[in-house]
Amino acid sequence: MPVPLLLEAHTVGDAVRIGLSWWGWLLAQGLLLPLLLRRRYPLAVFAIVAGMVLVQDLTEAHLTAGFALLVAVYNVAAHARRRFRIQAGLLLETVLIVASLRLAPAGDSFLISLVFLNSLVAAAVFLGTTVRTRRQYLESLEERAERAERERDQQAWLAATAERTRIAREMHDVIAHSLSVVIRLADGAVTVNRTDPDSATSAMEQVAVTGRQALAEMRRLLGVLRDAPTAGVSLVVEMAPSPGLAHLDTLLDDVRATGLWVELTVTGSPRVLPGTAEAAIYRVVQESLTNVLKHAVSPTRVDVELRWRADRVLIRVRDDGTVVGLPGGASGHGLRGMLERVALYEGDVTCGPTSPRGWEVNATIRVNGAVA
Repeated sequence: MPVPLLLEAHTVGDAVRIGLSWWGWLLAQGLLLPLLLRRRYPLAVFAIVAGMVLVQDLTEAHLTAGFALLVAVYNVAAHARRRFRIQAGLLLETVLIVASLRLAPAGDSFLISLVFLNSLVAAAVFLGTTVRTRRQYLESLEERAERAERERDQQAWLAATAERTRIAREMHDVIAHSLSVVIRLADGAVTVNRTDPDSATSAMEQVAVTGRQALAEMRRLLGVLRDAPTAGVSLVVEMAPSPGLAHLDTLLDDVRATGLWVELTVTGSPRVLPGTAEAAIYRVVQESLTNVLKHAVSPTRVDVELRWRADRVLIRVRDDGTVVGLPGGASGHGLRGMLERVALYEGDVTCGPTSPRGWEVNATIRVNGAVA
């Protein structure tokens, strides 16, 4: 049963048992009825109840409803601001002094009464402060949980955004390289169709193979983009294609099918790398070869070199074609994609024309302390 109702029941019992004057009944109701609004207006209710208790002390009326002051004190300690709690304490001490004087007008009984009343008030204050601290602690836990949930969602969103950016680079690599190979093969097939139908047929078969491979990879990439919002970031990472060094031979064979000779040279001692590092090496070589097919004029040979060192891998791709402008453009997605990939491994990319003709791409990937 709520305390105000319990005090009201005692007041009714006192009225029936010993009888209360009409003003005593009104005074009791003035003590109890404000408690109905104690949580919404804690300080105002305390001031009203304290005033009523002061009137009770001055009239020497001893009402059970006077314990409403302890309820009001508890409510101020539990709900009011610190500045208001101090003001309420000063008012309360005044009421207690008056009450002690009226209850024990002489001798040490005044001190005993004051200590007793202050003890009751201290208990109410302690209980209210404990409840207030507990409530604030629970609110801080809820706030922390909400903040952790927001941060988790933000991290997931950032991870998904980064993965989608990576997939966009993968799509650029797939489209640019595959279409360059297909165009080169188709041009060759058209050129030799009348004089060497068998070579033209072989070139068109290679066009079909390359096109099917590109289509399959595009479907995987588009499937990831379509399913990512419901599948989650972990599924994006799992489904995203990650070509590595084992796929280099297939890549070079595709370019050789266009009639351009590609030579791969590996020096040093190859070793196992993180999947993203192998993918970065593969994409640097792929983008460099794609630029040769798209931008170099009359190339006949491309040299691809992988030099393994103790703490890094050096990648060099050089062709002997005629340079017309900057392959891929200074702001092209391919060059920017290469820079972003090798930057994950504290590497860099440089490119430029060579003498007497041709274009060369040099990239470095550090393999010690790399981000996997």
